[in-house]
This record gives sequence, structure tokens and C-alpha cells, in this order.
Amino acid sequence: MLAGWGVTSGEFAAYAGVTGVWSALAKLATPGAAVLVLLFTGRLSSGLGATTTLLTGASISLGVFAVAVVVLRRGLRDERVAQAVGRAAQRSAGAVFKVLRRPAPMGVAAAVIGFRDQARDLLHERGGRLMLATVASDLGWLVVLQACLLACGVPQSQVSWARCFAGFALARLISTVPITPGGLGVIELGLTTYLAASLDPASAARVTTAILLTRAVTFALPIPLGAVTYAGWHLKQVRAAVTDG
Repeated sequence: MLAGWGVTSGEFAAYAGVTGVWSALAKLATPGAAVLVLLFTGRLSSGLGATTTLLTGASISLGVFAVAVVVLRRGLRDERVAQAVGRAAQRSAGAVFKVLRRPAPMGVAAAVIGFRDQARDLLHERGGRLMLATVASDLGWLVVLQACLLACGVPQSQVSWARCFAGFALARLISTVPITPGGLGVIELGLTTYLAASLDPASAARVTTAILLTRAVTFALPIPLGAVTYAGWHLKQVRAAVTDG
């Protein structure tokens, strides 16, 4: 699809790599933001069940976040770091292809350096837009979760927006560990454990329903919609080919 729009494989690699890293950094930073929200709203130590888990996760994730930012900045600014990574990638590829008994590709190091240059240019030109888009995407998921809680009859008195944000931060942190595709099952369990803590059984059931509804809207629904839009794009390509022919 991207090739049909004139996007080269190198540009796509830069896009996929940069957006993936930005998403991972956002996941690591979110727990720290959640702790600040709970602190300023006076809910950090109000018996929220998994507060200790959130504080521990926030401390670890912020430490990893800081290290990742330093490494990325160094890699993007220092040509020697990119060359060292490229040589390491070349050696790794050689070892893998040796096991496969095939000749190793010789352009891995150059490809790594080229990717670094494209990623640096992309961030220089559109780094601000990328950051805003990442934050908007994350907040969109949070808005859906809050809306589903209200739709399922869970008032703010039971699950406040600050607690909702903290649960969202925990879910984001859990999703950084690739246990299941998209964190399926793991995120639901983590969110339910946190948001339903200390609630009566009826309220806990409504919270569980809201979380499942959120995942259905944000995870399951895009799959058939993606298939429909792909089919529409493919049909348009076929019609264009027939017209050109």
C-alpha cells in the first residue's frame, strides 16, 4: 500500500522504527505521569490497592526511559555510535547466516547507518508532530476507557479520572512486555485488578464489563475495519490498473 503511494522501503523502515520507539518511550513515561496526577489530586495514598505496584513500575520505567533517551540521542548525534551498531549488526547477521549455511549479506552495516540518517532527518523535520500524534493516540485510548466506565454505570465516586489514568498507565506498562499479541488478556487482567480493587462485587462486575468493552472497541473493532478499508484500497488499485490498461 505504501509503495502505491510512492513511499520507498527505506522511508517505511524509518517510519516504522521511529514510531515504534516513540510509542515505547510514551509507554515508559506514562506511569510517571500517572504518579504525578495521583499526587496532585491527593489520591496517591488513599488505599487504591495497587499503589505500591504503580510506584515501583513508575520508578523502573522512568529509569529505563532516561537511559533509552540518552542512548538514542547519542546514537543519532554521534556517527561513531552508528558505525559501531552497524558493525555489531553485521557480525550478528554473519553468525546467523553461518548457522543457516548461507552467505551473509554484506550491506547490513551500511543499511544501519542509512536508517540512522533517515530517522534523524525524520525527527528533525517532524519530531514535534510525531510527539503530539503519540500523545493524542494515547489520550484517545484513555478517553474511550473513561467513556466505557461511565456507560457501564461506574461513577467518578467509585473510579475517578485520576484512578482511571493510573490504571491506563499500568496497562501501558504491561503492554511493553510481549507476553501475548497486543497484551490480549494480560492488559484486561491488570486493569481489572487495579480498577476493581476495594469495590463491591456488583461494581467490580461493571468495571470488568467496561474494560472488556474498551478492548473490544480499541483492539477487536479495528481488525474488521482494517480489512474493509484494505479491500476498498485494493479495488481502487484494480480499477486504476484497468483504466490505465
